[in-house]
Order: sequence, then structure tokens, then C-alpha cells
Amino acid sequence: MLRALRIFGWIITIVLLLGGFGLWWFVYRPLPQVDGTLSLPGLKAEVTVERDIWGVPHIRASSLTDLVETQGYVMAQDRLWQMDLLRRVGRGELAEIFGPDVVKIDMQFRTLRIGAAADREALSLGGESHDEMEAYARGVNAYIDQHKK
Repeated sequence: MLRALRIFGWIITIVLLLGGFGLWWFVYRPLPQVDGTLSLPGLKAEVTVERDIWGVPHIRASSLTDLVETQGYVMAQDRLWQMDLLRRVGRGELAEIFGPDVVKIDMQFRTLRIGAAADREALSLGGESHDEMEAYARGVNAYIDQHKK
């Protein structure tokens, strides 16, 4: 009886340890880094990101380009999955990740040609607006490059 209790205790301990590790791996580890220093290649000057008590980022930069690039990084840090999902919705590419059940939705969005309209608008941007969009994309891509795992 004592031996069975000891074995049961070890099994419970192992299950709790594995559960704790799984919780850390899938819940805590993917959370954005809110403390410390990060290096973002391409910035021309130092940028400060402070998060308030609710986790809302407040960005201070000496140039608009640095600010927008950092905003892209922080947005990807917080909402990359959502950004990708919305991009796929607008282009009618949901079935690529969710399967044939959403083909009707993809057909509706492809009929609306939202992706083509976005491409036209992106090509029509000029000057400062184009530079800001490029900086934002650089920030998002920098986050993706740093977090490939």
C-alpha cells in the first residue's frame, strides 16, 4: 500500500511538472518582452518603448521613421497572428490555413477584390507616406526575423 502511494505521488509530481512546463511553453513564453533592451537594426537613434499598467506601448523617438519602424515591431510583438489573419481575410486566403470549410468566405472576399485594391493603393503612395509604410514593414519583418522559432 505504501509503495503504491509513493508511485502515485511520483506520477502526480511528474504530471504537475509537465503541466507547468506546457503552461510556460504555450502561454508565458510567447508573451512580448516588456522589460529590458532590444536591438532593432536600422534605427538611426535610440527609441524608448514604455508600457503602461494595461500593457499599452508608448513610443518615444527622435524621428518619425524610427517611431513608425518601432511601432511595426511592437505591433508584430503583440498581434502578429491577428495581422496575418486579417491579411489573409482581405485577400481571400483563409482556406490555406483553415481548410475547405472557409472557401465560400474566400470567394466572397476575392469577389470584392480587397487585396487588389490594397495593392493599387500601396503602389500609388509616394514620398513620405511610402517611406513610413516601408519603415512599418521593416519593423514587422525585424520581429519575424528575430522570432523564427
